[in-house]
Parts: sequence; structure tokens; C-alpha cells
Amino acid sequence: MRSIIILIALISITSLKCCNHSNDISSEIVVNRLIYYPEDSISLEFELSIEAEYEPYSLQWIKPDTFKGTGPFTVNINEDLLIDVLISDAEGYQFEFIQVIQKDTIDSLKYDYRTLYYGEYDCKVFYDDYFYGNDTSYNTIVTVSRDEDFFTALIIHGNPARFDYLTGYFYHPRLRGRFFSDDSINFRIWNSPEPIFDIWSYRGKKIE
Repeated sequence: MRSIIILIALISITSLKCCNHSNDISSEIVVNRLIYYPEDSISLEFELSIEAEYEPYSLQWIKPDTFKGTGPFTVNINEDLLIDVLISDAEGYQFEFIQVIQKDTIDSLKYDYRTLYYGEYDCKVFYDDYFYGNDTSYNTIVTVSRDEDFFTALIIHGNPARFDYLTGYFYHPRLRGRFFSDDSINFRIWNSPEPIFDIWSYRGKKIE
């Protein structure tokens, strides 16, 4: 699930400059996703919402000049990001939308990347007793919480796991798996070194 939020609520508008008949055209940035990762890395996915009285309209992106259309666009914010686009409608009226996304105004706690994952998950557990063959299954609640260490990331079922935000994987010596996909969790716990080991496989959905 993704929530749509208006970026104006998150950052300040540096300037808004209009050309002729600006009341006939309006635009705003709509954020689909904003995530603050370790090492001061910020991922932003947004699109441009446009209302024009005289359609069709055309866009000329000035900054970033590689953008086309209304998005969605995904950018990494390493510094303040300038959004500058010239919108022209079918009657030749123009509106230049200029907004600066100020990096320092993005709340690292509010948009902490771990917010997507922490909570409780209703899981089905499959236990594979490799040595004795006493396989079984049962249901349990798995709690995922944020660790105080930003880089340690999450406490998954009592196990602190590190996160590689470039691959989307969490790491722990006894835990394996991609862990999270949307609102689902899927991982395994190894209890002993190979080749003789017990395995608990956890699969479940996040409890809203």
C-alpha cells in the first residue's frame, strides 16, 4: 500500500513564477514515496499533477532536463532538488512551475526506511527437524521493531538484522531470506551449522 501525500506539506516552496493567464493552468507535486536511508541517502518518487482549462497541454522540462511527461519519477536527493517545468495549454497560455525540494527539511525520523517494515506479522511457521524428522507447523506473531542503531536496522523476532538498501536484503547469521515484500514477511532461521541443522520457515502478513 502506498499513501499519496502533497509535497508542499513536507518542504517549502522557494518560488512560484507564472506567465500569461496563469489562472487557467495549475500544478503541484504529488509524492508517491519518500524514504530516508542510511548514509544520508534519500529516495523520492513523485509525479506532477496538472489542471489546465484548455487541453491538451505540453510540458517543457527545464530542471531536471531529462524528465518527460508527468511521471512518476524516481530521484535520489543528494542535495536540494530544483523542479522547473514550463506548461503550455492548447490556447498558448503558459505557466512556469518552479519548486525547490530542500534536503534539510526532510525529516529523517518520519521517513525512516524502517517504517515500511516494523510492526507485527501473523505468521505460519514450518519447522523442519533435519536430524530427528520431527517436522511440524504452527502459527505465531512475529514482531519487527526498529533498533536504536540506524544501520543495524531492525529487530526481527528478537534477532538484530542489518539492511542493505541497495539490494533490499536484511542480513543476520541465523536469518536468511528477502524478508519483506509489500505487507508480507518471509524468512528462515537456522539453528545449527550445516550440514546438520534445524530450520524454522516464517511466512505471514502484516497486522494492520
